[in-house]
Amino acid sequence: MVLKKLICAQFFSRGYNMAYGDKETQTPRDEDGHGTHTASTAAGSQVANASLLDYASGTARGMAPHAQVAAYKVCWKTSCFGSDILAGMEQAIIDGVDVLSLSLGGGSVPYYRYTIAIGAFATMEKGIPVSCSAGNNGPTKSTLANVAPWIMTVGAGTLDRDFPAYATLGNRQKFTGVSLYSGRGIGEKMVEMVYNCKSFKDKIEEITESLAKTTDDSEEGTTAANLIEKLSVESNDTEEK
Repeated sequence: MVLKKLICAQFFSRGYNMAYGDKETQTPRDEDGHGTHTASTAAGSQVANASLLDYASGTARGMAPHAQVAAYKVCWKTSCFGSDILAGMEQAIIDGVDVLSLSLGGGSVPYYRYTIAIGAFATMEKGIPVSCSAGNNGPTKSTLANVAPWIMTVGAGTLDRDFPAYATLGNRQKFTGVSLYSGRGIGEKMVEMVYNCKSFKDKIEEITESLAKTTDDSEEGTTAANLIEKLSVESNDTEEK
């Protein structure tokens, strides 16, 4: 069966090329997965028996699974240029899209200075609704993006599932956390706890690195090495007490 989901794919890079030169492959192909991910969220077809690491098995689909997709690539590895964004939005209007969805944006700025708000206004005037992402920042004030009143701003919702995991210490004290590991357990045997940090001596060496450059090594008891040894001994004495 031939899927006719993606019916158009174009790229816009004149702004990027003017700033950085022709450093990237000039193609509408999605090279980092973001465009594919957001397009499937908007209009992905139904996929049965989908799961994440064997969790939450079910049917996955986009918001409009029967819709077709016209993709306009305006972002590159370095950044997204306003001129390229506007060029892509203008082309979408010319192509006669029914809905324009943009999963990109910056912070909150005045509408007359915000490229997406300007382009979305022109799109709205043509009778095309515009949906944009609210961004990944927050939850402090003025962290939402794409908040112009002529834009439908969409943020992430809450998750109706939980993935609890429990860690039991040697004293039988339990701590509740979250894990997506779905493999075999480690059994009832206790294992050692590993701290992902440097040793005390390594930390002292980092702290005294600059001191070692300025300390007079000819003066006994003032070298960085002597200081490290002294602090290490004091630390061991404290632990024994």
